[in-house]
Amino acid sequence: MNLQKRRAGLTRIIAVTPLLATLVAPAQAQVLEEVVVVARKRVENLQDTPVAVTAFGADSMREAQINNLADLSRQVPGLSNTDGAKFSGLTIRGVGARVNQAKVDPGVGVYVDGLFIPRGDTQLVDVVDMESIQVLRGPQGTLFGKNTAGGAILMSSQKPGEEFEGHIDVKLGDYDQQDLSLRVGGPLIEGKLYGALTYDTRNSDGYMEDYFTGREYGDIDRQAVVGQLRYTPTDDLTIDFIALWGEQNERAAPRNCLQANPDARLQSLQSPGVETPYDDLCQFSEDLAKDEKVIMDQRPMDYDVTNNLAGLTLDWAVGDFELKSITGYLYQEDLKRDSDQDASPYFSIGNFSATSRHLNGNGFKGDDEERHFISQEFNLFGSAFDDKLDYTLGIYGSDEKIEDNPGGNSLT
Repeated sequence: MNLQKRRAGLTRIIAVTPLLATLVAPAQAQVLEEVVVVARKRVENLQDTPVAVTAFGADSMREAQINNLADLSRQVPGLSNTDGAKFSGLTIRGVGARVNQAKVDPGVGVYVDGLFIPRGDTQLVDVVDMESIQVLRGPQGTLFGKNTAGGAILMSSQKPGEEFEGHIDVKLGDYDQQDLSLRVGGPLIEGKLYGALTYDTRNSDGYMEDYFTGREYGDIDRQAVVGQLRYTPTDDLTIDFIALWGEQNERAAPRNCLQANPDARLQSLQSPGVETPYDDLCQFSEDLAKDEKVIMDQRPMDYDVTNNLAGLTLDWAVGDFELKSITGYLYQEDLKRDSDQDASPYFSIGNFSATSRHLNGNGFKGDDEERHFISQEFNLFGSAFDDKLDYTLGIYGSDEKIEDNPGGNSLT
């Protein structure tokens, strides 16, 4: 049994990992884990990569309790994220996006098996079946294009192999934490086709309570199913396919007001029909923080999304060259992005739930947002001058469509 500091209290975590089959020979004592990275689009050992990169293998991620990209901020120098937020606030060396909405491109690029996650409000990806994570300090525009001024985070999934394997991970802890991960994989056609299937669910109660309504905020309620196939028709061609379905149905992140300047003009505002000015509400909210309580919008505030992702990667060795094709599709639906920027029950500053209510009251749907994103990338790798020069050529294109965004940020 290990003790882990989680949120405001000590969490007791029980990890149960029985193997469905005996797969791995007894490990040699104190063998260092080899970390393979793709910081330069090609597979290399971390020690041979002349790039400012922090990399984690599967074992080091487990030891560091990295369960979500937000957890990287505790482990990676120069990387920060808004603590406790559902929206991504990722910055590297202080460079990132100040606003994480559909209308703003992220400043730190996030990639899953080479597939770009285009919007910052859905960038905080859970670590499910990941073989490695690499954090590249920016700018990284030369190889990764726009949206990488701060840097890039590359997530590489664990591919199915030639041997049958399986695991069960269970975590129980404070706030009624109940996490379960199941994975099974192995050969489907000997020497040709391999597959893996993973089910992952994460649940815990909220860690802050609304003073007036008793509603909990900061809870976790996520499910995901990941299916993978690897096909090797020849020694020179590898085809990888990944499909992911994920659902997130949670409350918004808790927020307390901080009384930084009581004399500011905003502090003197009063909501119609409410005698208490905003500066008093703000001070009350700040005082409640020590009791793990908030005073937020008294209507339910949700943070929901359903992700459907598919990716196809072809890696083909042609003579002295290597050709790679990466095709991706991301469809997101059932989006709700409520947040209470003013941290009070009587104002709606930066509150998307208020926008949706006004739209619904006027006959428009404020909660039917959909996002479609398709991308295609080609890379050509080779060397010249007796291997003294390695080169990478590439071309990338994408098409994105956002419909019915409540902030009026729909685009094509």
